[in-house]
Amino acid sequence: TASEEYTDVELSLAQAETRFVVFTHTSEVNERNSERHKTCLDSRVVKLEDEVNDSTLLLQSAEVQHIDTLVVDGTWSVTFPGMDDSVTLDSLCSWTSMAVPDEVRAYAGTASYTTHLTAGGSTHLPRGPRYVLHLGRVEQVARVFVNGHEVQTLWTAPYHVDITPYLHYGPFRTNTLTIEVTNTWYNRLLWDVRRPESERHTWTSHWPLPTSDFRPSGLLGPVTLTRCDARP
Repeated sequence: TASEEYTDVELSLAQAETRFVVFTHTSEVNERNSERHKTCLDSRVVKLEDEVNDSTLLLQSAEVQHIDTLVVDGTWSVTFPGMDDSVTLDSLCSWTSMAVPDEVRAYAGTASYTTHLTAGGSTHLPRGPRYVLHLGRVEQVARVFVNGHEVQTLWTAPYHVDITPYLHYGPFRTNTLTIEVTNTWYNRLLWDVRRPESERHTWTSHWPLPTSDFRPSGLLGPVTLTRCDARP
C-alpha cells in the first residue's frame, strides 16, 4: 500500500532469507516497471512473471497447494578437482566424513554432485504444474544444473529453486541433477596450520586454532522435490 507519506510492502521471508526491495523516484518509471513485471502485491503474494526461479514466492502463494514432496533418494557421484575417481554416496554427508584421503576432507573449493532424479525408486516424475527443488542444508554455495541447463546459484538459506522448465516428463525420460557446491577456505587453513610452514599451501594473517574442529562442507541435504498445483 502507498500513501503520500510512506509505502508499506508486506513480505513473508524464510529463515535467513534476503531480498532487495527497490523503490524508484518517478511515477513514469514506476508505471513502466509495473507493466514490465506485471506485479501484483497483496499481503502474501508477489508475482514477477519474468522471474522464473522465484520459488519462495511460489511456495508462499495463496493460489497454490503443495501436492506432495518427493525425496531424491538415488545415489550421488561426487567429483573433486585433482582426484582421478569420483566418490559414490548412498546418502549425503560432509566432505569431512567421506571415505577420501585426509587432505581431501580438508578441501576448500568446488566439488560437483551428480544424480538422476528419482522418487521412491522410480525415475518417472508425475507431471505437475511446478516443481521446486529443495537442497536442504548446504555448506556454503550451490550452483544448480538440471539436464545440462544452469538454473540458478543459491548462496543462502532457503536453498530451493523452481526447476519446472528444465525437467523431462514421462516413463522413458531421465532427469540429471548436478549441484556444484563451494565451501569456505576454513578447513584448508586448519589443515595447513597443523603443518610446518614449508608444507602449507595457504597463508593468512589470522589462522584458526590448531585444536579446532573441521567445519561441515558440501551438500548435506536432505534433497527433495515439492510438486505444486493451482488450488481448486
